[in-house]
Amino acid sequence: MFTPSSCTLMKRGISVKHGYCESPCNDDNQAAQDEDSKKLSDWKNWVVDRRRGRLGDIKLTQVSGLDERCWNNRLGTMANGKEDDDLWNRPPLTRFRTIADRPSGDSGSAATPSAFRLCERVCYERMLNSCDLNTTPAKKAFMRQAAPQVNWRDKLKAQIENAEKKRMKHSSELRRFLPSADGLVLPKLTGPMLEEIESALRPTPAHEALAKGFGLTISRSDMSTLAEYQWLNDEVVNFYMNLLVERTKQNSELPKLYAFNTFFFTKMAAEGHSAVRRWTRKVDLFSYDIVLVPLHFTMHWCLATIDFRKKHIAYYDSMGSSRERHNCLHKLQLYLEAESQDKRGHGLDWEPWKLQVISDLPQQHNGSDCGMFTCQYAECVSRNAKISFGQQHMPYFRKRVVYEILHGQLLPV
Repeated sequence: MFTPSSCTLMKRGISVKHGYCESPCNDDNQAAQDEDSKKLSDWKNWVVDRRRGRLGDIKLTQVSGLDERCWNNRLGTMANGKEDDDLWNRPPLTRFRTIADRPSGDSGSAATPSAFRLCERVCYERMLNSCDLNTTPAKKAFMRQAAPQVNWRDKLKAQIENAEKKRMKHSSELRRFLPSADGLVLPKLTGPMLEEIESALRPTPAHEALAKGFGLTISRSDMSTLAEYQWLNDEVVNFYMNLLVERTKQNSELPKLYAFNTFFFTKMAAEGHSAVRRWTRKVDLFSYDIVLVPLHFTMHWCLATIDFRKKHIAYYDSMGSSRERHNCLHKLQLYLEAESQDKRGHGLDWEPWKLQVISDLPQQHNGSDCGMFTCQYAECVSRNAKISFGQQHMPYFRKRVVYEILHGQLLPV
């Protein structure tokens, strides 16, 4: 255990072992030893209080009248008789003369007296206190040097946030181009839904209006075309195409969609672009991702799509052998060229474009479901989904479309 007398004697060059002096202390030194003991105790308490924050920036001279420089000079005088000796700038003496002369590998209290360990700890605490105080010149200098790094960190944080926003935006846009993992989604039709569907399919009164929207009215006779083994009429197909367009307006992750009505292609093919020029008077056709073109060839429904993203015109046929398919693609190409010349003053660069007949498609197994196949082709294309349904799903799709028309919106998928 450290004692003031051992510190005093050690600084006078007298060897100390196990806290006892090898030479007895003189009586005339007892007063100086007591004074040293009190001042060292005050110094230790001051360090502890300063670290705990109870003294703040109080100066050393305010603690028990103790002055750091005087205290250092006092110990220096005791050791070497020099008033300018600094306790903190010279290693304290040990039984090996100085700490630098201690043999390597020798550790413990015998080689390093407790007085040195206390002095070393006090020096370390003074250093920590200096670094922790925000008002010290060292701390201010450090903050000035760190300012560029702090500013750069803030800039990087802002850049990371902006990059994350762009990533989310691009991910949202990317989903418009990629097919979903599961193209076939069949929401369950509950008991009350089926009762409502059966009621709507009753044939009378034939002219009763069951649904209105998009400038169209669906009567009971129109709705009856959705019964099994019936041919869909123009009103039902047009209403359903508008439901697809409305869904894309409410979901920015889906391709931007436009749909012509079922009368467009027949008139355009027969009379040319000039006959349907006013149909797109308020529409910029080239601003859309996909354009749906339902095709009605007397007794058969098909679908054509214009994809401005992928630059191709595609033809979908549930019977796969329509003689109109190549003629249809060519006429749509001529229409787009004329539309571009009329609305934008120049034609299209057709080199990257493809005219494609989609061959790998589910086919109908009867003579009445072509309209339903056409609607479901359009539904899958409108959300970049894989076309994976089949003839076995047609009864379900007919009932589902009845419910969707009655409520004016598609069931969520």
